[in-house]
Amino acid sequence: MRGKKVILDFWAVWCGPCLWELKPLQEFQERHPELVVATVVDASTDPKQLETIIRDRKLTSLRISMASSEMRERFSRGGVPDTFVIDENGFVRIEHLGAVPDVSRYFEADLKAIADAGPAKEVGQAAPQDKKLVPQLQ
Repeated sequence: MRGKKVILDFWAVWCGPCLWELKPLQEFQERHPELVVATVVDASTDPKQLETIIRDRKLTSLRISMASSEMRERFSRGGVPDTFVIDENGFVRIEHLGAVPDVSRYFEADLKAIADAGPAKEVGQAAPQDKKLVPQLQ
């Protein structure tokens, strides 16, 4: 997915706010084909329960993957929903802990903020204007 902005959403089948966000995430993806909107549930999720959610909520184009708890631990703080906005170079630029009340408005604002801030730099190579995005280690 390098070279594309990615919205990565961790969710669970038992999480009401997570379920509410799925359709708006799909609609956001449809409006922004240049982005990748990917949702991830734990690999221990019951496949039949997942299929029911996909069918009942008419999730026909949303990317839904199952991943190990190790992947979730790499990104997430442990709660759901937990959503990351990742830039074209693989830098996590924004994280939303908990439900996003207005998916379209929030993610449009996130994308604008990232564009306005410019490219992120590796830690230790940040230009002065990047210090808010990538803190220097001391």
